[in-house]
Amino acid sequence: MAQDKPKPRVIRTKRLRAPSRDEYVRYIVAIENWDWSYTLGLDDRKDSMDPYREYRHLKIGGKLLHPRLLTVETVEVHLLPRHNLDQNRRKDDQPTAIGSLRHDGGRLTALLPIPKDSLTPILQVLIAEHFRFVDLGGARLRHRQALVSSFSLETHIDVDDMPSVADET
Repeated sequence: MAQDKPKPRVIRTKRLRAPSRDEYVRYIVAIENWDWSYTLGLDDRKDSMDPYREYRHLKIGGKLLHPRLLTVETVEVHLLPRHNLDQNRRKDDQPTAIGSLRHDGGRLTALLPIPKDSLTPILQVLIAEHFRFVDLGGARLRHRQALVSSFSLETHIDVDDMPSVADET
């Protein structure tokens, strides 16, 4: 009977470490246009507590200034008012992100829920044409997707640390 020989040891080489998935990136978008839609209808879902279904949707379109991604031609930022984000309802939340980014077919799309009561002042400032930029903060795109941890609508952007934005403003 032949004895089993021990298997030779595999020598492992040290791999290069991939960049951190949690790297924070600022996505700066110059606002070029916006559109708002509103829908009201009957809510026929059995589990609904309200007989009406209301839908508000603010879409902001623009150009990505930072970081420079050659495959991004347009940006769409969708602000979606939600009643569950009102201050008295969100006290027990433990969110990992406030929204998401998706890169598909030359378009970068951000889906961002907002408190319902913030829609009116945002629309007023957009109508007055004071907002010029959207500043999204979050993870670096990975597999064409990323989580957003913060966003702001701005009248101007401090471009000292972002030379690619300084060229555009």
